[in-house]
Amino acid sequence: MNELVILKYLLDKNLYERYSKYLSLDYLKHNFPEIYKIFLVIIKTHEANIAFNGIDDLKALFFSAYPALKRSEVEAYNLLFDRAKSVELSQEVLERVLESHRERAAAFEIAGKGFDVSEGKATFSDLVTTFDTYKGGFSSIEVPTEFVTDSLSELNQLTYAKPGVKWGLKT
Repeated sequence: MNELVILKYLLDKNLYERYSKYLSLDYLKHNFPEIYKIFLVIIKTHEANIAFNGIDDLKALFFSAYPALKRSEVEAYNLLFDRAKSVELSQEVLERVLESHRERAAAFEIAGKGFDVSEGKATFSDLVTTFDTYKGGFSSIEVPTEFVTDSLSELNQLTYAKPGVKWGLKT
């Protein structure tokens, strides 16, 4: 459940502004309705310029936004918040999780349009247009990677082609 992992990191205003455009609320609403409600609270809170200090703040704001939840729903949401609190990711892994979410959301929309075509609710050209939207305009999130070379001449130049004594000590 990648979407639960994303929750914790979108509490940070900077990360929210950077990555919120990659979230598909329609996909969340249909596939993860519980997490969708939590995302709505995050969005409204960021729009009101209220800062989060962690999952506990989100939990308090969520339960104040939805006070009429049943006891079983409260327990389920408490479990979700506890699981989100225990997640720790690096920036690179977070970007890969978001990329995975975007791909699944695109597939969900294309599949939904395909189903509408099969039911006669949409035309085939609508499906082609939807597919072309993701085919041409779907750029991946840039994940910085450190380049490592195996070229012997380049490695030789980096280490031995410089003047001076080659001691293995840092200066």
